[in-house]
Parts: sequence; structure tokens; C-alpha cells
Amino acid sequence: MVTAVQHPYYAPTEAAVGPTCERLGCEVIFLQPSSCDAAEESQLIRDVLAAGIDGLGVSACDAAGVLPVVEEAAATGIPIVTFDADCCADIRTIAVSNSDWQIGELHAAALNDLLPDGGKVVNIIGSLAMENVRTRLDAMAEGINPNIEIENFEDQNDLTKTGQIIRDVLTTQGDEVDIFMTQTGSAAVIAQTLVDEGFDHIPVVGINDFEEILEWVRKGNIVSTVALNPGAQGELALVALDKLRQGLTPSTDFFGTGGVIITPENVDTYADDVADLNARLREEFEALWS
Repeated sequence: MVTAVQHPYYAPTEAAVGPTCERLGCEVIFLQPSSCDAAEESQLIRDVLAAGIDGLGVSACDAAGVLPVVEEAAATGIPIVTFDADCCADIRTIAVSNSDWQIGELHAAALNDLLPDGGKVVNIIGSLAMENVRTRLDAMAEGINPNIEIENFEDQNDLTKTGQIIRDVLTTQGDEVDIFMTQTGSAAVIAQTLVDEGFDHIPVVGINDFEEILEWVRKGNIVSTVALNPGAQGELALVALDKLRQGLTPSTDFFGTGGVIITPENVDTYADDVADLNARLREEFEALWS
């Protein structure tokens, strides 16, 4: 299992794969590139291929950049699935991921509610090289109020860059910005930077449910965030590899793991909704295979 980048987002993924492999009777190697770099991720994959593996799960930071090494893996005959950030649709058997189109729609709906008369949104994204980022942006563009202007900035999934981007925007645009939004795990960094710079009246719309993000939701600075499901992605990607090794075939090549909207009203109870969601997902995923 190779993630797109080393990031707190993948902590639930790593936590899920160990117990899942214990239940399935497999051994898992869980690797994370130190940065969003196709060459580094490709080398990690080549290293495990050389060591000998029976299946590969990939989350691609740069979909085009990792394609050659995924083709090398496919040539060995092992099953390949993707999780979180999809790639290589002609090679992998199934993607277990967020429904990125739905995430984009949810963000568009949140912005439309917050800015019914239009306004300016600054959106922090990871990298346009990532297919999931582009899909979310396409969905958001389709559903957004045409009077809302969105300006995207790439932080390469590097939280150390996020604060500087926000400070630069505040210096050049200041109160012209109505909402800061992020499609990475940087909502807490954005909220803290806005407080530090005296712009804490500008709300933040985020994604993910890291504890530091939840604290800002409780304070009201982050008005909405989408809890994704990286734990379920890790679990079900391993289940998929195990079933492929048994010669089973899924009835679809994509399985969405859903998400839960968190607001100040449900921030302390949403975990129950995630547990209910995952129980349903396991049943639906099992029914795909024959």
C-alpha cells in the first residue's frame, strides 16, 4: 500500500490496514512518499516489486507520473487497486475512493448557501496533477453560483506552505475575500493564520476531520468541513486485493466511500454517523464480488 504523500490524512488508512490484514491472513507493507513527487513514489513501488509482493494498492499524487511504474507492476501479473487518489484506470481493477464529484458538489452547495449573492472565494488545493483534485474542481464549477468567483492556489499538500499563501493573499486582497476554502487538510492552518493576521471574521470551509480542524469547528471559525473516509478506503482496498487473488471479479470499477458533513451543530456526534456509514459500506462492497 503506497500513499500519495506523507500526510495526517492517511493515519486512519494505516490504522485500518493492520487489523484488516490480520483478519484476511496477509502481510501489509505501508509506505508514504515524503512529498508529492512522482519519482519518489515510483521508486517506492519499484522497491516493493523487487522485494516480491502479491498485490499493490496505490494512491497517486501525480497520476501521469506514476503510470509507467504501475504498468511495470501490472506486467508482473499481480492485482492492482487504487485508494483515495485514483490513477491508471486502464490498469487497476477497482478504485476505492472518495466520490470526488460528490465532494465538489457538497462544497459548491456550501458556498452557495454562504454566499447567495455571490462573492470571492480563495480555495487551497493540493496539486492540479492529482486526478481527484481536478474532479472536485470540475464538479464545484458545474454547481457553483455564477456570481461566486473562485481563485485556486496549490500548496502541494505541504502545510508549511499554506500559511504563507494565506498571508500573501491577505496582503494583496484583504477583505475582498469572503471565504477561505480548502480541499486539503489545511483548514486549521488557515483558521489560525486568519486569527493571527486579524481576519478571523472570514469563515473557512474545509475538508477532513483532523482533531485540530474539529476544534476550529467548535469555535465557529470553520463553518463546515467534510469528513472523508480514509480508514474505509484502506480496509476495502485490501479486501479487494484479497478477493482478486482468489479470482473474484467486482461488478464495478469504482466504489465510493462517502463522507459526513460536520458543522458546529454535530461536531461531537458525527462519529456515530461514520460508524453507521462504514457498516453499510462493508455490506455493499461484499455484494460486488462474484
